[in-house]
Formats: sequence, C-alpha cells, structure tokens
Amino acid sequence: MSSFQSKSTEFKNKDYAKQLLSSANFVAGTPLLIAADMLTDGACFVWEYETIFDELEELKCLPNAANRDKLMAMISCLSNPAFLWDAGVFKSMCQSLNGKVAAVHILEQITPAKVVYAMDEIDSCYDLYQGAVDMGPLYSDQPKIYMAGCAAAHGLLELPKRLSIASGVYPRFFSNVSELKNELTNKLEVRKHEEIDAYLQAMINIRDSQIGKLRAI
Repeated sequence: MSSFQSKSTEFKNKDYAKQLLSSANFVAGTPLLIAADMLTDGACFVWEYETIFDELEELKCLPNAANRDKLMAMISCLSNPAFLWDAGVFKSMCQSLNGKVAAVHILEQITPAKVVYAMDEIDSCYDLYQGAVDMGPLYSDQPKIYMAGCAAAHGLLELPKRLSIASGVYPRFFSNVSELKNELTNKLEVRKHEEIDAYLQAMINIRDSQIGKLRAI
C-alpha cells in the first residue's frame, strides 16, 4: 500500500467536525476519520489511540463507544490492511463500520447489506487518502469466503454485484449448484437484492452529506 497524507487542509468546518465526533447518531466511517484528521492536524495517524481519545475529550468531542471503535477501524484499515486477507479482521471491520462494536474473537455472520456497505466505506476511505478507487481485486480467499457465507446464510442464491468477487467460492455453500440457476428470478430474491441496494444507497447518501458539510466554511 502507498503512503497517505492528512487531508485536514481540504476541509474547513471544524465546528461540524466536533459535532460529528460527539454525535449519538450514525456517522459514516470516512467523515468520522476526516473529522479526527481535521481536529488533530493529521496526528491521529501517528498517535496511539489513547492519545487520540484524550485529545478529543479535551476538545469536548469524544466519540461514543461505537464511534471510537469505528474510528480505530478506519485508522487501522489504512495503516494495516489486514482486512484484505484475514476474515476475522474483515468481519470486525464490517461490524465497526455499521455502528456495532466489533466482537473481535467471534466470527459471526452479518447481513450481506452490511458487508456491501462496509466494503464501499473502505473504498471511500482509500479513494480519499490513497487514490485507490476499488479495493475489490485485492481481497484474498478468506474474506471472500466470509462474504459468500454471509450471503448464503441470508438466503441469497445470487451474490450482490458488489460481492461478485466471491463468485468463485459461492457454489460450495449449496448442495445442488443447479438451484443457483433455476431460482434466480423469484420475487423474494429480487426483493432481497433491492433491499441491499437501498441500504447501500442510504448509507452513501449519509456519508456524502456529512463529507460535504465538513468541506463547507
């Protein structure tokens, strides 16, 4: 992975940054990271987490537990992209970015919609800080198997487009591979995919709005 630099000079609205960090509502991972970057002048990327949180507490914008976990996930995904090859790390990233404190030692399945959104949020972060638009081709087998398992566990016969990188391992979750071809047009399957798309778009809208407000003076 290439090095990355602070983006604090590109964003001006520090009052809104404090508001985001201290918010009890959902804050997307990328704007949360930008806010911390802004208020620490980029030092959040080199400080220990405890130091970051001490500084934010002093500024009266210490995030709640879920957002502290999310901020740590965003910082670590840039400095150590183990989510690309370690299923456990990838799962924890998905939990954190969807607003749940990660259960680090439990490899539990989450909804495909949350997996899709987490991957999109990671892409957003990498696009901003490293100019890497699509991390999809870099995922190895472990995370792909986890993605496929989450989709299969929630009754999807076809992977969402964003999870198509796991198509090579998906058939192993079905005893009869032909069912993947015979049932794809059923209404329930279509509705499930529509719900995933709607969740992703709603989360993107939140992220884009928050990033836009951080840019404003």
